[in-house]
Amino acid sequence: MVDIEGYYRLFGMFRESGVFQIFLNTAIIMELFLRKGRVRFFKLSVLLAGLILTFSTPGYLATILILISYTFFSKKKISEKEKKSIIAGVMLLVVMLLVLYFSNSTFSDGINNAWTKLTNKESSYLGRTTSIIVELKLWSEKPIFGYGIQEGFELSKTAGMETLGFYMFNTSTITGLLVTFGGIFTLILVLMLLAFSLRLKTNFIGAFLITIGIFIMISSQLMMYNAYFYALLFISIKNMKYRKRIEEKTDSLETALTVGRWHNAETEI
Repeated sequence: MVDIEGYYRLFGMFRESGVFQIFLNTAIIMELFLRKGRVRFFKLSVLLAGLILTFSTPGYLATILILISYTFFSKKKISEKEKKSIIAGVMLLVVMLLVLYFSNSTFSDGINNAWTKLTNKESSYLGRTTSIIVELKLWSEKPIFGYGIQEGFELSKTAGMETLGFYMFNTSTITGLLVTFGGIFTLILVLMLLAFSLRLKTNFIGAFLITIGIFIMISSQLMMYNAYFYALLFISIKNMKYRKRIEEKTDSLETALTVGRWHNAETEI
């Protein structure tokens, strides 16, 4: 927590709540679509509770798209018991949120402030939308290779300040990449992001919704300096057949090592 009166939002170990929600949503995607076995509802509920308490508008929108994708378009086999558990868990969560909303003013204020960012056009909303518009305009002037990190961000900050009348932070990952590295590099990363979504256990519509959710998440924060962001993208290009061969060789090596250890033990005896 930060020591600011009336500013009660979960940050985790990150610089702000908007970054924390990206990692929470990524964990939710992995729990629902990448992890083998049934969904661990207790762990999922902890992730959802943490995300709700970030009071992040982009985080909420992304989570809704992820849950819709899992509920209606998932390819994972879900038993009747698991379906009932999902329905019961969602209903319980909704009831708890309603009780908390009407009984706790701090919580209700946080929820209201998160959603009214889309209608009040206050500084956070203006800063983020201006960042995207300014960087798209600059990118159109140098669409292939961009301006580079130093010049690109300096130009966007100057143009943003002229538009807003106050200091503008660069808050969009995709447009930040466009204005600094240009269209070719950014297109490669976007295609990798699409490939990541298509590898999830969902159909094309579900993958499309998750991709939109990820775009919403990273359009509110600058993640182009974050190594985890690129690690997530490179998951998409791993060769599954090659991975299977590696796993088979690893299993064979572990068996050989085990046999070798028993042989050495017998020899010592």
